[in-house]
Amino acid sequence: MILVRDDQAALALFSGMAHLLPPSTVPAARYRATGDFSRAIELDGSFALAYFNRGLVLERLGDNASAAADYRRAMALDVTQIKAQRRLERLQSK
Repeated sequence: MILVRDDQAALALFSGMAHLLPPSTVPAARYRATGDFSRAIELDGSFALAYFNRGLVLERLGDNASAAADYRRAMALDVTQIKAQRRLERLQSK
């Protein structure tokens, strides 16, 4: 279940996810997705799923430091973010 306080934030999240389906290898799509996830975070700073998804895209773009920061923020906002914890552990083991 996605909990969000702002409908526009949810729309931005879903827009970002759409840029990644099917998993896109096109950098432009990844940058658009990052922008959409950032917009979702602007609209609702407690949107853990937006932080997690932005972290995934940043990791794919090679920005591991920013991805790790987003994974940490997602976990701080939602302790059930097990995927964020696993991704962070994977980054730290590199």
